[in-house]
Amino acid sequence: MRLPRVKEPDMWGEYEYISMTEFELLESQDAFLWVMNVAGNKYGTKKSVLDEILQRDRKKIGLMILAPHTLSALKEYAPGQVYSFYILSPEESELKRRMVARGDSPETVESRIAERREWDEWALQNESIIDEYLVNNESILKPAARVLATIIDLSKRD
Repeated sequence: MRLPRVKEPDMWGEYEYISMTEFELLESQDAFLWVMNVAGNKYGTKKSVLDEILQRDRKKIGLMILAPHTLSALKEYAPGQVYSFYILSPEESELKRRMVARGDSPETVESRIAERREWDEWALQNESIIDEYLVNNESILKPAARVLATIIDLSKRD
């Protein structure tokens, strides 16, 4: 659980902000496929949201931005229906610049950089789970274009 950002707003519908009490209630009811703590904030993905996405027309896609170690659970939950990309983190100096620009505290910046380092290591050690790796050195436009091209290609196969 974190509050919405002011300087860099979340994408519409990206997060559902709920109280910690409600989060813990949902967690106790096994409503989440996974729950994780990131930089002191709790995040989870509801199974009901995943079910809604998975039941859509095959010409519509669901796009999720996940911590890499949650991917195994998703692929087990929806076998054969998940194509995964992993965008390798840019240089730490660039990460730091971006986080400072959006108003993150020095503690949060250091915590998230350490976390990204762990995520990249995990993703590179678990290449059987990742379908495609992308690099994010300068602009996100190049990896985003690659993701879009792959989605278009995959949609033509069905």
